Amino acid sequence: MSFGWAVSLRRFSKSRRMDPSHLVLSLGQAAQPQAVGLQIKRKITKLFMSYIVRRSTINDLPDVYSFELAYIKEIEPTAEQRWRNATHTLLRQWISNLPRMFIAIHGMESIGHCFWQIEGTDALLASIYVVPSWRKQGY
Repeated sequence: MSFGWAVSLRRFSKSRRMDPSHLVLSLGQAAQPQAVGLQIKRKITKLFMSYIVRRSTINDLPDVYSFELAYIKEIEPTAEQRWRNATHTLLRQWISNLPRMFIAIHGMESIGHCFWQIEGTDALLASIYVVPSWRKQGY
């Protein structure tokens, strides 16, 4: 049995029409209906489960550490040992910039963070990280 259909969902807001292109699920030949339902459910859940961005607290520092380490491993793997050796300096930086640090939360899970710091008379974006599963979502 083969299925050759597509499912799309349109979502509107008062201020603008949101592009549903990331929800379009094109199904090839011999797709299993159960698998299709699960994929649609995951896409809809991800879209409608809201996330929040809030100021970080000291309790968020373990997540910040995990995000920063993930960045180093992904983007600068050769610098990982130096980064680990500078943990005390990084911790001092994170704590001193806590009033300028924000964390994104989805459900009970931290999905990203950013913070800025003051450099002379300038504001410098010091770090920004989003977990890979939440990147390129267009939010």
